[in-house]
Amino acid sequence: MSWEQVFFILGLAAAAVVLSRHASAAVKHWLGLAGALLLAAAVLRHGPEAVALLKHIADTVWPVLAKAAARGAEAFAQFMHSVLH
Repeated sequence: MSWEQVFFILGLAAAAVVLSRHASAAVKHWLGLAGALLLAAAVLRHGPEAVALLKHIADTVWPVLAKAAARGAEAFAQFMHSVLH
């Protein structure tokens, strides 16, 4: 992605934020529909890349979350054991 595309997207996002705060309800409604259409088009066009990115993030984050959950469960079990005994 080029810098021109990045700044164009940032400009569109800034315009959407300004319009969403200062526009009427009808404009906000149409902005929501346009955003949903853009999101659907982006997912359809870049679906395989999006799925691959989500898979990579899940493969990276899941072991960390699983280890943290196991440690939390173990700490809670020790706490409950100390309370009950």
